Amino acid sequence: MKKVWKSKWMVVAALVLITGLLFATTADVFAKNKEYNETKEAAAQIEHAKQLQLRENYIRTVRQEKAEQFVEPMNLVAAPLAETAVKNMPEPEPEVEFVEEYVEETYEAPQAEEQAEEKSPAGNPDASYDEYYTADQLRFLGVIYAGGWRWTWYSQNVLPGGGLTIPGRHVDENGFICDENDRICLASEDLAYGTVVSTPFGKEGCVYDCGCANGTLDVYVDF
Repeated sequence: MKKVWKSKWMVVAALVLITGLLFATTADVFAKNKEYNETKEAAAQIEHAKQLQLRENYIRTVRQEKAEQFVEPMNLVAAPLAETAVKNMPEPEPEVEFVEEYVEETYEAPQAEEQAEEKSPAGNPDASYDEYYTADQLRFLGVIYAGGWRWTWYSQNVLPGGGLTIPGRHVDENGFICDENDRICLASEDLAYGTVVSTPFGKEGCVYDCGCANGTLDVYVDF
């Protein structure tokens, strides 16, 4: 009987030892898996931060280049033009009627129209659309061509846009970033800041950013 009881206790001790080893191995596997996931998450956050910094640097560079184009000293441009205008100014005629006729003849409306055509953007800000797209369609297609524009999207999850001045900024029910007037926030190289345009998404948009290709309107979204 003693031998039987002794053998039973040995079996129990062996089972307890095996169970302890299994538990320790499982705990070690869980700990290593947790450490791996934490390392992977940290690497993803670092890469995400790099992408944000690259985007911010690109936009800052584009804005700086655009600003420098208009910083040329006005005296270097205005002085020669004023001197030329004085030299070419015709002698005034004694009769007022002749002066009025001269002004009418020298004013050419077509020149103003040509100048307006040169400054007009690639697309039409007031375009009307026969077909409208949903936010899901924009996300799926990636690019939509409508109203003479190339419509693309960029996400606030990649570029939070803390430097953008968007009054009343919010996300609408379709996932578009909108302003206080519920206008979709856009980026453009062709249109000035604050320009309101019609969009193929069922409501108006407003330009608050730049940094995209000419002829493109970049739609700010939350997806």
